[in-house]
Amino acid sequence: MPRDFPHEAKRVSLYNNAISSLPAGAFKILSHCVQLELHRNKISSVAREAFQGLDSLQYLTLWRNKISTIGAGVFNKLSKCTWINLADNEITMINPEAFVGLFNLKQLYLNGNRLKNIATGTFDSLHVLSLITLLDNSFTTLSPDVFINQTRPLKLSLSHTTGDSNKWDCSSLCWLKHEEQHGTITLRQEEWPVKKVEIGPLSSVVTKVECLH
Repeated sequence: MPRDFPHEAKRVSLYNNAISSLPAGAFKILSHCVQLELHRNKISSVAREAFQGLDSLQYLTLWRNKISTIGAGVFNKLSKCTWINLADNEITMINPEAFVGLFNLKQLYLNGNRLKNIATGTFDSLHVLSLITLLDNSFTTLSPDVFINQTRPLKLSLSHTTGDSNKWDCSSLCWLKHEEQHGTITLRQEEWPVKKVEIGPLSSVVTKVECLH
């Protein structure tokens, strides 16, 4: 950031530029920034300490860039952040420690990437996570172990009814039927590639899933 950039800025919009990388300490002067908009750039590299100094940040937009890998601890300085959008990148790999330090993250958007799997433990530190979007990736299966330590109600957005790049093997998702007893997983009817989904109130869980064949 330029040295003369206003340090007290609460919203910083840097979208629609040609930014290709985020070096360590890139935003260290923005300790008052609450919303940082970096979408629609050409970002392919994000240093581990890129977000150092963003002590007040709550909203981070990184969608529609060229990010392919989310490294360990890249967000670990964003303890107040509640919303991160990483949609429409080229992400193929997420380090299991990528989201460590995001104690207050509630919404995480990962749709429109190239993910084939997510390692167990990747979301373990996200104790207040309430929504995660995984549609339009390259998934075929999703292990229940990915969410094994989620204790709060979590809404999953997995697919569109009108078409999706995920090619889900419904037999591998049968574990979702059994989440009713735990009350932790909710699916949105309009975004699930099944013939029929019966749900109760918004806060309830899936009670019936019939896969398309």
